[in-house]
Amino acid sequence: RQHGLERSINIDTKYARYQVIDTVAPVSKRPVRRLTNGPCGVQSVVYTDADGYRARSDPFASLEHRLAAGTDQFAHDSHGLFRLWEHFTARRGRLKALMLGGGAFVYPDAFLESHPLATLDVVEIDPVLPEVARNYFSLTPDPRLRVLQSDARVFLNHNAAVYDILLVDIFNSACELPFHVVTREAIAHMARALSADGITVVNLISALKGDDAAFFKAVQTTFKSVFPVVHVFAIGKPHAP
Repeated sequence: RQHGLERSINIDTKYARYQVIDTVAPVSKRPVRRLTNGPCGVQSVVYTDADGYRARSDPFASLEHRLAAGTDQFAHDSHGLFRLWEHFTARRGRLKALMLGGGAFVYPDAFLESHPLATLDVVEIDPVLPEVARNYFSLTPDPRLRVLQSDARVFLNHNAAVYDILLVDIFNSACELPFHVVTREAIAHMARALSADGITVVNLISALKGDDAAFFKAVQTTFKSVFPVVHVFAIGKPHAP
């Protein structure tokens, strides 16, 4: 479909109806491509102008992204958020990372490009999303990327591997929250999946203050009951739901 400056395509899977939308960012006025699965949240966003892409053919006759390792190159705040782990450790090199939730694989692609000796396992429940990422967001093939089809909680329950970094990006909508992944038992599994000096970064959609902050406060309390140190960074308005 095409409406003025906006073009979109629907993709139906076993788990959701996704839309890939080409539009213009309201603030920067730069062209962007979004992956969304409903009116309550956007899973991934990338710039589609010359600063974010190199040309390639796809169903929108668009482009190939190779995001540089800088928060100013990310069209969505949460993608830059995941770089926070770099501020809490000097470790680089042969890192072993785990990401729960792949979306359009924007951050996984950038992570592997920025850390050429690292490996990354991505747990994604929807087997169609890696294909969406390759076709519409130009996910770069990389032998260091392993995609594991599973529910995040099921994976955590059975995981025996140890990682240096754990990134959690399964809260992609304010209307649909995976509560089973923020129980104390699930968070304890996250802690057990980390090396002794491992770091977890969680992208959580919630208000931090006010009447809509109950979910955030509950999740924060639960993480504090498992992890020795917990930091909170707001990337939006504190009272926004």
